[in-house]
Amino acid sequence: MMIKKTNFQFSLSDVQKVIAILPDDDIVLNEPTGDFFYDPWTIKEEYKNSAFNKLISALPNIGQARLIKLESGESYYAHADIDDRYHMSIQGNHSYLIDLVNNIMYSVPIDGCWYHMDAGLIHTAGNFGEIYRFQIVVRNLLLHSVSSNLVHVTVKPNTVNNKLRYYLDNTLSSWLNKTNKKQMMDQFKVDISTCTLNFLLDKSLIEDLKNNVHQNFDVIIA
Repeated sequence: MMIKKTNFQFSLSDVQKVIAILPDDDIVLNEPTGDFFYDPWTIKEEYKNSAFNKLISALPNIGQARLIKLESGESYYAHADIDDRYHMSIQGNHSYLIDLVNNIMYSVPIDGCWYHMDAGLIHTAGNFGEIYRFQIVVRNLLLHSVSSNLVHVTVKPNTVNNKLRYYLDNTLSSWLNKTNKKQMMDQFKVDISTCTLNFLLDKSLIEDLKNNVHQNFDVIIA
């Protein structure tokens, strides 16, 4: 199941306080204390006394927290993410998170609850209503490896192509999500501008990695 309701719950009046201060666009609510993917993030000074802080501070070991706006009639490209996410709906109607692997649509209601999402499944989000959808989305921190047999890996494009991010997100991101949960990788870094990944990987998974990477990418072992 891609989406699961958690025990982290707030009153609708808490949600209404967030609605009252919604900005015009996406915002990042916190800032890193160290590594982007592995170290906890802390609330930004301007949001410490806000309704946002009350909602996100309930979650354990949080990564980046964003308020994300999706326009009426819009959806995202199909993709997977290396890190799982917490979602809380703040505003919207007829908006869904969609599991494209199992063809299941999930409505995440405005009920003051955090929902946990397995972002390793290929998915999208769609807003089919007449108003903006706003959600707070919080990244889970990545796990450090328990392996003692790690090698350095670079995954980089071997061509110039404006679909590289799409190919990466639809092939390797799901594999990376599962590998992270097995604690068989570490020190993950990504250069979004070049679609280049660098990380440590258990040596036994090298061939599996090569079998899962898109043909427009090369795997380089240091």
